[in-house]
Parts: sequence; structure tokens; C-alpha cells
Amino acid sequence: MKDKIKEIENEIEQFVVSTSKDLEDFRIKYLGSKGKVKILFSWLKEVAKEEKREAGQQLNAFRNRVQNKFDELKTEIDSKQENENKIDTSLPADSNEIGARHPLSLVRSEIIEIFNRIGFTISEGPEI
Repeated sequence: MKDKIKEIENEIEQFVVSTSKDLEDFRIKYLGSKGKVKILFSWLKEVAKEEKREAGQQLNAFRNRVQNKFDELKTEIDSKQENENKIDTSLPADSNEIGARHPLSLVRSEIIEIFNRIGFTISEGPEI
């Protein structure tokens, strides 16, 4: 039993968590209803009566260490996601152009462009 706990502890130390999906995989693999910790508790039935008390204490301590590791990883992932989603309010705002040009203004601009290509010039003022 002690060897199996050491083996699983080594697995946990080598387990790399970089995303929330990895964190969920960690939780399912070790703390889930069919996880490795539950399997160890099911093996507790097979331990001799003299050793049950000590084995139970070791398993409870091991489960608490795994839960603490999960909580640490969760805190780390949450803080990482919080920093990624943080908005820098000191940056200038994006300009949102609202609306569009009036259809008559579009036609007028197109006509002016056509006359410019032909060679006419456009003059605006009180006299033509």
C-alpha cells in the first residue's frame, strides 16, 4: 500500500497542468469517483486489521495532499486566466464608426470622380 501511494505521488509531481482541461483531467484521474485515490480506499478492505488504522491514516493524509495539490493548481490556472483576460484601461479606445454615408453623397462623389477622370476640375464657391 505504501509503495502504491509513493508511486501515485510521483505521478502527481510529474503531472503537468497548463490549461483548465488538464486540471479537470487531473481531478478525474486522481480525485474522481473512479480515480486512483478511491481505488486505494477500496483496497483498504483487504488490509489486515492490525494495519488498517495506520493505512487509513496514510490514505487520508494522501487524499488531503492530492486535494491540496489540486487546489494549488486550480488557483494557479485561475490567476493565469485572470491575467490573460485583464483589460488595459490605459490604452486608447477602438474607434467605432457608426452609420454610413448618405446615398446622395455617394452618387455625388462618384460623379465628381468621373468628371475628374475626363479632365474637368471641380470648384466650389459663390460663383461658377
